[in-house]
Amino acid sequence: MLDKLNVLFVYDEVLGNVVRKIDCGKKCKAGQVAGSKNGQGYIEIKVDGKSIGAHRIAWMLYYKENPPEFIDHINRDPSDNRISNLRAATKSQNGANRVALSNNNAGIKGCYFVKSKNPNMAGAWRAQCRVGKKLHDLGRHKTIELAQEAYNKFASSVFGDYYNPA
Repeated sequence: MLDKLNVLFVYDEVLGNVVRKIDCGKKCKAGQVAGSKNGQGYIEIKVDGKSIGAHRIAWMLYYKENPPEFIDHINRDPSDNRISNLRAATKSQNGANRVALSNNNAGIKGCYFVKSKNPNMAGAWRAQCRVGKKLHDLGRHKTIELAQEAYNKFASSVFGDYYNPA
């Protein structure tokens, strides 16, 4: 695959662009930046009819090796493929640099509200964090701020530079 990519593309590590070396049709001309954004904001490039993430092609062209299973965009911009913005990651590390998921009603990573089944007791905020396949329960807390503090403390200790609290 690397040999084929070297024939088709050159990588501009400063701008993060994968540029075509040869014409490949009416719309694909040598010197053009290759690819287009998908629904998640990643740049995808077709090679032999298969879509490949531009960040994966950039990795291969720059490092001259197959990319790791997960590549993290440090600044969380999936279209920013500068080599200085890309790093190898595990699935958990990649997730630690993600914003709160859209189905998170609290808007705070790792925190959600638990209603009490007992009508005489108030609900509580629960914090939890997944590391690999293990889900760590970080307890119930009276306020969302306390739950967020517990989550941030745990996640930053586990994920280090990969952790982004936003």
